Amino acid sequence: DSLVAPHFFQIVVQDGRLFGSPIDILNRAAPVALLAIGMTLVIATGGIDLSVGAVMAIAGATAASMTVAGHSLPVVLLAALGSGVLAGLWNGILVAVLKIQPFVATLILMVAGRGVAQLITSGQIVTLNSP
Repeated sequence: DSLVAPHFFQIVVQDGRLFGSPIDILNRAAPVALLAIGMTLVIATGGIDLSVGAVMAIAGATAASMTVAGHSLPVVLLAALGSGVLAGLWNGILVAVLKIQPFVATLILMVAGRGVAQLITSGQIVTLNSP
């Protein structure tokens, strides 16, 4: 690829920020990499969790909505982490207490979680404007 597009690996510093294809790839890959690390641990222990994307959507919707509403960063982070913990607790109760198979229990939150995220944002796209 570097023969076809020689500037592909170029990184430019502009206004104190880094720009370039490698930076874009790292920025876009970070959330997926975090989920993949967590899922590796789940699968390594013989478990399964289909709801990780929905839990991420719930936590993201919580964080974005609270940020737009003007809450401070510590409050936003605690609320986002709390929503993720509540979702995990829900899955844990379904599996450990109600004895539902993990595949089915996490499938429930996978489907319902996207709807919960839509409810949090009132079905609107939440945009954040950074300075």
